[in-house]
Amino acid sequence: MSELPLFVQAVLLGIVQGLTEFLPVSSSAHLVLLPTLGGGQYFGKSFDVALHGGTLVALLVAMPEEARAFVRMLAGLLRGRIRPQDPLERLTLLALFGSLPAALVGLALETRVEDLLHGVPLLALTLAGFGVLMAVVDRRSPRHRELFTCGLREAFLVGLAQALATVPGVSRSGATLTAARALGLPRPEAARLSFLFAFPVLGGATLLKALRGFELPTPELIGPLAAGVAAAALSGTLALGLLRRHLQGGSLVPFAWYRIALGAGLALWVGWQAL
Repeated sequence: MSELPLFVQAVLLGIVQGLTEFLPVSSSAHLVLLPTLGGGQYFGKSFDVALHGGTLVALLVAMPEEARAFVRMLAGLLRGRIRPQDPLERLTLLALFGSLPAALVGLALETRVEDLLHGVPLLALTLAGFGVLMAVVDRRSPRHRELFTCGLREAFLVGLAQALATVPGVSRSGATLTAARALGLPRPEAARLSFLFAFPVLGGATLLKALRGFELPTPELIGPLAAGVAAAALSGTLALGLLRRHLQGGSLVPFAWYRIALGAGLALWVGWQAL
């Protein structure tokens, strides 16, 4: 990658961020591996913030009904109305509650996780290990409940799974989809719940990163940054649509096999480098 123009590097990073944020293959793993294995420019924290914003835009575009429900729910909470007025608003409130574990873990352990759990060997283990878990759960889980029957217990359990995605290679999407399947939700409903949980996480992560480290880009990076954000938004919208259509009749097993193959390939690469 280091030999490619900055504009092309930024677009590639945006495409990877958008695709892997919503597909259950781990965006953190791919964004670490791309520069680690291929070299390339690090665009800084502002670029990271912007990419998260791009994937949030994709979510807003792909799920406008759910986005409006979040706005209504938040407006109601500001007015002191605790009980949502419709079932979708109730689900958005559950997603907000269920995202608290991930927020607390992220705030408390973000730098420690990056320092202690960073590296290709860990990514090989988490990619393959959670790929096996995702396949087993998806194959064996019952499909006996509807999304709107979920309550605080289910939201908390999915939220705990989402908090595991603090570890690189786990995948926020993969963890929430696996937890939702384990609770008995059919695959399309599990995907919808996973996407609902992404609203507060992506919104909160974008805001937090912006407050912590956003700086105006230098003039030569404005174009690449804008291109990267557009690429993340477009590829994220595409990934959301593809996953929703695939899970209407397909399973999570192809994504699990991809994770296992990538993890095995990384393990072989680590072994080769050690020789």
